[in-house]
Amino acid sequence: MSALLPRLLPIGLAAATVLGAGGGAQADPYIPGRLPAAQVTQVGEICRTTIGVPAGFELYSNCVESLSTSAARLSREVAFQDARRDCLAKGLGASALAQCEVATAASAAPLPKLAANAQPPAKSYFRASTREIRTREQTACAQVGYEPVYSGFAACVANLDAALYAADHPQR
Repeated sequence: MSALLPRLLPIGLAAATVLGAGGGAQADPYIPGRLPAAQVTQVGEICRTTIGVPAGFELYSNCVESLSTSAARLSREVAFQDARRDCLAKGLGASALAQCEVATAASAAPLPKLAANAQPPAKSYFRASTREIRTREQTACAQVGYEPVYSGFAACVANLDAALYAADHPQR
């Protein structure tokens, strides 16, 4: 998976976009994994342009939370894969290998800027068909860095779909 890192393209927006420019006071979305602010901004841009949900909606917050969790998970996976490769090259024994992997992964840099769609979707999320929403969810997970051939991609898509569904169908 570390081979995908150079392919990720940068985007740029102000951090305020992610936290909601919908006019009213809105709580910051819970961001598991505590991504750097620049990555949270990029995730918000993916939710806005690829998924088609403007800031200020619960759908947007759920999208940012889900994709941020997936991006943080991918970052940890890449860090541990890279750490394992580096530590194996040192010829360490089993217990020393595990300690080396943890120490090396802990000092790894976060994922670089995420890829994003340069153009807004043709129509908003609220007017998209179920099939179009599914394609957008898959595209968003690819933009976070998941490759469709790995199981993490399917988990990213499923988690994003569940988060959007939960916001669109609140429990009464």
